[in-house]
Amino acid sequence: IMYNYPAMLGHAGDMAGYAGTLQSLGAEIAVEQAALQSAWQGDTGITYQAWQAQWNQAMEDLVRAYHAMSSTHEANT
Repeated sequence: IMYNYPAMLGHAGDMAGYAGTLQSLGAEIAVEQAALQSAWQGDTGITYQAWQAQWNQAMEDLVRAYHAMSSTHEANT
């Protein structure tokens, strides 16, 4: 088995960059979603809030996973 450490470290850096990109996109989406939140009331607003909470958690989990993959990949190189 041949290892290419510079390429592996580059890949770890790419993953960290992807996490940053996802976090930035998530912030942009949050701005748009804030406008929707103020417009929806009643049952629709309650449903929206539940979905929004799930979206926020999923985004946080995804960013955290990319950071963890990057750190693990770098530590194992």
